[in-house]
Amino acid sequence: QMAIIFYLTEKTGSAMVLSMASLLGFLPYAVFGPAIGVLVDRHDRKKIMIGADLIIAAAGSVLTIVAFYMELPVWMVMIVLFIRSIGTAFHTPALNAVTPLLVPEEQLTKCAGYSQSLQSISYIVSPAVAALLYSVWELNAIIAIDVLGAVIAS
Repeated sequence: QMAIIFYLTEKTGSAMVLSMASLLGFLPYAVFGPAIGVLVDRHDRKKIMIGADLIIAAAGSVLTIVAFYMELPVWMVMIVLFIRSIGTAFHTPALNAVTPLLVPEEQLTKCAGYSQSLQSISYIVSPAVAALLYSVWELNAIIAIDVLGAVIAS
């Protein structure tokens, strides 16, 4: 997602576009979070995670294909960011709910610590890795790798 943000920044140079992209990337959590949590609790979490990963992969695939043939329209990038965010908004609570079922009770605290550490590290490292990749690869290649990761995760 950071590479897409770099692309939008480079393409438009607009703080407004960057703000909109950030908003669309986090809006589903803020608006739909409570309702999504209820849905996740009532349905098969494994299917929710697989479905969310496939939605994220499909949205990324659209960007990859379009970016291969033409410059990405800003509106399309915004829609894909929103769709990916919805997928993540479903995946995260499903993963959080299933973790206690998979991890032995005596290991839950350690698992939560590792999970939080990895998340914190990814917040720090992701922008640097995305900047490096964006400087040496085409955007569609970076998105294709993300799509591959989502497909493997599903």
